[in-house]
Amino acid sequence: MKNTFFLKIFSASVALIIMITTIILVINFHIIHSNYKKTTTKNLSNILEVFNVNIAEHLENNTIVELNDLLSDISQSTGVRFTIIKNDGQIIAESDKDYLKMENHNNRPEIIQAMQNKTGIASRYSSSLNAEMLYIAKPIFKNDKLIAVTRVSYLLRDIKEITDNIFLNVLKFGVILVFISLLLVYWFSKSLSKPIKKLVNSSKKIAKGDFNAKVLLKNTDEFGFLAQNFNLMIDKLNSQMQELNNQKNELNNIITSINEPLCVINNNGEIILCNKSFQDFMLNCTSDLSHYWEAIKSPEIKEFIRKTYQDEKIQTLELKIDNNYYLAKVSKVLSKNETIFIFYNITELKALEQVKKDLIENVSHELRTPLTAINGFLESLDFEKQENVEIINIIKRNTLRLINLTQDLLVLSKLEHSVIAEKHNVNINNLIEQIKKMFVKAMSEKKIDFIVNTSSDEIIVYANEYELEQLIINLLQNALQYTEKGYIKLEIILQNTNNLVLRVSDSGIGIPTKDLDRIFERFYVVNKSRSKKHSGTGLGLSIVKHIILQYNGKINVQSEEAKGTTFEISLPIIK
Repeated sequence: MKNTFFLKIFSASVALIIMITTIILVINFHIIHSNYKKTTTKNLSNILEVFNVNIAEHLENNTIVELNDLLSDISQSTGVRFTIIKNDGQIIAESDKDYLKMENHNNRPEIIQAMQNKTGIASRYSSSLNAEMLYIAKPIFKNDKLIAVTRVSYLLRDIKEITDNIFLNVLKFGVILVFISLLLVYWFSKSLSKPIKKLVNSSKKIAKGDFNAKVLLKNTDEFGFLAQNFNLMIDKLNSQMQELNNQKNELNNIITSINEPLCVINNNGEIILCNKSFQDFMLNCTSDLSHYWEAIKSPEIKEFIRKTYQDEKIQTLELKIDNNYYLAKVSKVLSKNETIFIFYNITELKALEQVKKDLIENVSHELRTPLTAINGFLESLDFEKQENVEIINIIKRNTLRLINLTQDLLVLSKLEHSVIAEKHNVNINNLIEQIKKMFVKAMSEKKIDFIVNTSSDEIIVYANEYELEQLIINLLQNALQYTEKGYIKLEIILQNTNNLVLRVSDSGIGIPTKDLDRIFERFYVVNKSRSKKHSGTGLGLSIVKHIILQYNGKINVQSEEAKGTTFEISLPIIK
């Protein structure tokens, strides 16, 4: 049987009524018994007071026989046993027994109390009558001298029978009262549980998805108010569920319309959502398994998911699956411990990049050969004729600029496509000495102090010497191009034996704040007029950025206009 609200309140009320009624009956029985016993004791005491005068006269006249007859008559009429005891404890008169055969009563508690001029009262078992008795004793004095003690005895059985009859009547009344109370409690429990039952049934229907299950109550009390609020809640819930269903359908339509494979995996590795593109491309055709390692057919995808789905970071990674390239984006839904995977097909972009790379390399190679030839023939021309000198210098300067540009394009193309360069131990100090020689003349012509500081006399790192050389040269060329006076400082620091810090600072014109975010873009020039004056290609800092990316390094730029610029590069150098 279900432990319903009705049973709870009904059983609790019944238990409470029975408990209270039982306590009341027990207390009443005890009070009735105690009061009746007190009343009987008082009545017996009054009887003794009345008869003690006559008894005293018989004792004074020494009419013991007549006294015994008197006591027998009184006992028969009242149902009370009388006993006369002398002050020495000897019985001289008895209403029910032969007093001559009775023992000395000097040790009885009620007798001892009476001899002390008190009303003696005691209850005990009487061996002579074989019953529980109530004894009351009073002293008899003559000329202020105790001459005897009168004692009456009353069967406690009689008191119990009377009180039991009274208690039985009270019990009958109590049973009737309990029955009436139970009927009232049953009615009250039913009336109280009925609206609650309706609310429970409606809530069950709502839990099963029936949002039209309203509660109809005519109550004007709190239950009626609760039913009204419950119905309002159902209306709002129904409206919200419809809105959620619409949003869910809209979201499913959006996900289905996405051409890129998309799936959501929970913290247990189960695929809880995926679109058709993911099903068609990634999943086994006959697979109905929920775990990604069982359902996904591509080992590359499974390995990628295994490494990333429990990572809280947002990640983007490029994957090659068969002959296709995918850009996989991983994002975490922390509130639900779910991971979203989207795979963008970038095969065509990769093909365009390859075309661009091939174009740059082919054009650079095609340009470099004729430009080198032109530069060689220019050097062989006759510079003695003054009118040709200026023209030849202009041609030579622009030819060198085109050569540098093609060279930088080749370097940048190689870096962008992650061509792995051979690494070996490089002596940074020796490399700096070689680079220093390349800039001494240009620095002295502009009267710029060239300061070089290294953290030790010998710094050995595991890297590609050409890439480090390109990195430092491009930073120094950039500083030289935008510095007219003052200094250029190069600092080399090896931290913790595996982190190389390069710092190039100058006292040049500085970089405006608005341009700081764009200086690493190819061909981006902060000061175009200065760029035209000097032979820079606009690719130097782009080369620097890609070399740093090759080493998973970091670069920080601090600059203030008219005060100078500082580039700080941190490269993790690990074998």
